[in-house]
Amino acid sequence: MDTSSPDISALIADLNNGIISSYCGIASIALVLFEYLLLLREEVTYFWIRKLTGATSLFLANRYITLLFTLYFLISGFFPLTTVERHALDLSQYAVWAAFSALRALALCRLRDVQVWKARAVALVIFLLAIVPVPINILQIVQMVPVEDASSVVSRASLISADVLVILVTWYTLVRSGASTQTKIGRASFADVLLRDGSLYFLAMSVLNALHIALTVLEFGGPVTPVSFVTTFTDPLTSLLVSRFLVHLQSVNRDTHSDSPSTLTGTGLGAETIRFERMVGSLGASINAVEGEDGEDEDWYDDTRAGTEADVELEDN
Repeated sequence: MDTSSPDISALIADLNNGIISSYCGIASIALVLFEYLLLLREEVTYFWIRKLTGATSLFLANRYITLLFTLYFLISGFFPLTTVERHALDLSQYAVWAAFSALRALALCRLRDVQVWKARAVALVIFLLAIVPVPINILQIVQMVPVEDASSVVSRASLISADVLVILVTWYTLVRSGASTQTKIGRASFADVLLRDGSLYFLAMSVLNALHIALTVLEFGGPVTPVSFVTTFTDPLTSLLVSRFLVHLQSVNRDTHSDSPSTLTGTGLGAETIRFERMVGSLGASINAVEGEDGEDEDWYDDTRAGTEADVELEDN
């Protein structure tokens, strides 16, 4: 058979793209299911048997929307969803991730005593940047915007911009404030988790989104599929990293509350306990931040310590 014909070559390329897409889809499904089973014990320990908080809501939404979307591909041949239902399930993930990024930035800005309106403005900008893929995909669904390189590049560039802003806020807040790296010997602190997991999340997502942009511009997916296959793994990995992030914060949260009040506030380095639980539920109950060069007012420190002791007593009761 003559494969030099343009039509035959296009058909072969289309079939090849279909095979690659199927393999990538199967690999992403295996990754999501494996991660779900691997993290199930921590999920039960830190979220199922505790009261509903902002962190719990974010965790469950992030974890189970991704799981449902993954299971859909397994049963789509038997119980197909409509186009609207399928895309609604997919795009709802981006709303959860945008909320997570915005709330992190809001809480961290408040730690630096940034004015409320400025903190909210930063969080709003981050949320709007992180949510850009949703309206673009909706416009593509209703065929108001064609599926092309430019739309994909704009979506991924906005996500990278949001991640850059969040990591800058994280580094500025925790590094410049001299946040301590442990709650007690051998234990990580909230600051440690926020720096480590936040930096890991930023690096992983930036690399994947940049790779997606590069492969899309180069039309690695071929003429039939003008976007790359990287998003097949980007979304599951985003969900995985967010879930791990929240689990690590909840782990530190439980260890912190199990300590004595003196351990919570006294580190021997003039540390302060900064509460931002109201921002994101139990996303981070306290961060032990080392006192700056000028120090803080002792009365404020005593009030904070007294408030923390009262919180611990209420939980014990």
